[in-house]
Amino acid sequence: MAPSSRPTQNDLLLTTVRPFGPSHLLPIGTAPGTKVVRLEFKSQLALDAWIAEQRTVVKWNRDRGQADPNAARKRRKEQTARNENTPPIPTPRPRAHPYLPPPPPRASPYDSSERYECDHAGKPRSILAPADRQRKARTSIKVGCKAHFFVRKLKGKEEYVVDLHLEHTGHIAATVESMRESRMSDATRGWLQGMVERGLDWPAIKNLLRPSEEVLQKVEACHENGVPLDELPEAFRVGWQEAYNVIRKRLRDLSRLAPDGWESLVRWKAKLEGEGWDVLLKADVFDDDPERKVYAVGVISPWQKKILAAHQDLVCLDSTHHTCFSVDGADEKAFLYTLVVKYPLVGKGIPVAFLITVAETRYPIIDWFWWLKRDVFQDQRFYPRAFMIDCSDTEAAAISTVFPNSSTFWCYFHMLKAVRQNAVKKLSVIAFPDESKADLIARNKQLRALAFSDVVRLIEQPTEEAFDEQWENIGRTYALFPGWISYLNKQWVSHRERWGRAWRQVRSSFTLHSSYLTSIPLQDIFQSINTNNFIESWHRILKSLYLKLMRRQRDDYLLFLLFDSVLPDYRRMVSRIVLGFESRRLDKAEASRRAKAYSPTPAEALELIVREEQDSVIVRSFSSAEDVTYAVLIAKEHIISCTCPDSIIRKHICKHMWLVDRLLLYSISFGVPRAEGPAPDVRMADPAAPIPAARREVQVLGLLDRVQDEREKVGDVLEQFAAMSLEEKGKLDPVALETAHSHLQSARRALGGIGRAVYALQRK
Repeated sequence: MAPSSRPTQNDLLLTTVRPFGPSHLLPIGTAPGTKVVRLEFKSQLALDAWIAEQRTVVKWNRDRGQADPNAARKRRKEQTARNENTPPIPTPRPRAHPYLPPPPPRASPYDSSERYECDHAGKPRSILAPADRQRKARTSIKVGCKAHFFVRKLKGKEEYVVDLHLEHTGHIAATVESMRESRMSDATRGWLQGMVERGLDWPAIKNLLRPSEEVLQKVEACHENGVPLDELPEAFRVGWQEAYNVIRKRLRDLSRLAPDGWESLVRWKAKLEGEGWDVLLKADVFDDDPERKVYAVGVISPWQKKILAAHQDLVCLDSTHHTCFSVDGADEKAFLYTLVVKYPLVGKGIPVAFLITVAETRYPIIDWFWWLKRDVFQDQRFYPRAFMIDCSDTEAAAISTVFPNSSTFWCYFHMLKAVRQNAVKKLSVIAFPDESKADLIARNKQLRALAFSDVVRLIEQPTEEAFDEQWENIGRTYALFPGWISYLNKQWVSHRERWGRAWRQVRSSFTLHSSYLTSIPLQDIFQSINTNNFIESWHRILKSLYLKLMRRQRDDYLLFLLFDSVLPDYRRMVSRIVLGFESRRLDKAEASRRAKAYSPTPAEALELIVREEQDSVIVRSFSSAEDVTYAVLIAKEHIISCTCPDSIIRKHICKHMWLVDRLLLYSISFGVPRAEGPAPDVRMADPAAPIPAARREVQVLGLLDRVQDEREKVGDVLEQFAAMSLEEKGKLDPVALETAHSHLQSARRALGGIGRAVYALQRK
């Protein structure tokens, strides 16, 4: 069953009820105590309606004894087994009249015959579950019930005869207990499958199963008074497990392109390459264990490839487990490696490449990196300036093999977490005589907190000399704890270049202003990313929103999930931000600079604007005592860069850009790379007079026409976007999205600019 409209609470499952009581087991007009009833039907439609009605009372199953294609083979096998243990049957005597032909077979008055039996028929099967099985096996409902009926089609006619045997044995039919023990009815299962095919998950399905107040009151009253229910909606039969089974089966059917796991991956490779993806499928990855079979599956979409090519300064790398199993579906778990970059257009981390492998060694990562470097980016240079990892020696070895000139940073969060845990193990003071346990615990906490703060100060030392001095101070302070000093030296200090701020420096030899030599931390150039939180957020999203409990599937299911759900959702999120339906996320540094730009009053802010030029706006420095000015560069009515050190060196959106974004009719283009190279020395630029009042008057008069024009453009963009299907929205080109975003931002700036220009005229 696949409904065509969106499900509502008036859908099938809430309006369909299962009646209870022995009266519903007998056809209308049948005397009580009757065991066999013959019914006649004039058409197939009437017969199907009657069977569907009977299945709302009792779960009737077609007898597999007649429908099973292997029934004859099974009977021959059983007969052979019996013959081996019994003496041979004597040869019968010849017939008295061998010349007479055998009697003709008896003509049957029926064309076909089918047998249906109660779901409680048959013998219970013994379930031999292992002792360590977590889920308890349910007791079999098979009690040898004899109730059944035959459906026979009359020869040469479209009429049917039903012989109904009504004697239910071993259980009481048409009760809440029988409904609870039986499987879902065909109508209920069809409804549930229809909801799953529409993309509804269990929380959405559960909302559709919510009964009315009248039904709840009736059920509660029958329970309190000890009165059996006369009927119950089918919605009570559906629970989380039933919905999970249907969802799991559908996802398995969609993801498994072949029964064999490796053949399914081969077909997925052909399918993804047909969609323009680049796919790595290697079956013989080298491993330290020659008998171990290691394979690697790497994928990257065209959309991810564009983002990675444009934003490869700092790439986050990490793996996660408990996502899927190997191709053969055995107990060998697979690992998912992901490359994540910060996408300036949205201010969030975007996964840009995936690797699935069964070995958590450096060799699959090396093959993956070489494939990205040589095959995927053939005509482009792919060489990240730095990688952010979780203190993994395996990942660091793979990076140094393929990208020897790239820096490798360790995540501060994971490093300090390990330091804090080891401080508890290696730092403990000796108890004083008659010291209470609470005082001892307090002294230990104070010691460990002090040691932790010393390590934090060691990280933040700006120069190598200051780092060495701080390390000597730690050695003297904790000389009584050689285990702690040995741990820090072996685990961290020997790899100081991967986490020390003193080794995250880049020097620029050009002078922005007189006697001003820049020395900027490297992590500031990479937008203040000191942790792997972007990739940790991606792992949380993947497991909590997409995988959920579907984590024991083959890796072709993970490929299907990435292709069908994950990347389309990320592209939709980017489209919403570009079109203005969702706000762009600002990081801590951006929010701080924006707050500084909005802190001056409107009058003070206008005093900082020196003049407007054709492709730039000259802005005074916020903090310099000298008459220092910077040029905020404009291209196609978008703010793309500034000549201040913060924008040139750190590539941040500086205060001056936020100021121009606040006051003038320009918007910040987050997707355009910041300007690179030395900044022009504009300190000696002759500050022109503030913008004349006559120009403000012309600006106010022209703004009204501009608002109308931009409003029409915005209306056209929104109308076209609303007419697109979800698939078409996911395939929108980022350039087209940025163009639409510019119209929206320009209209907003034009409306705000009227008030600011009028204010400037009043001030003059």
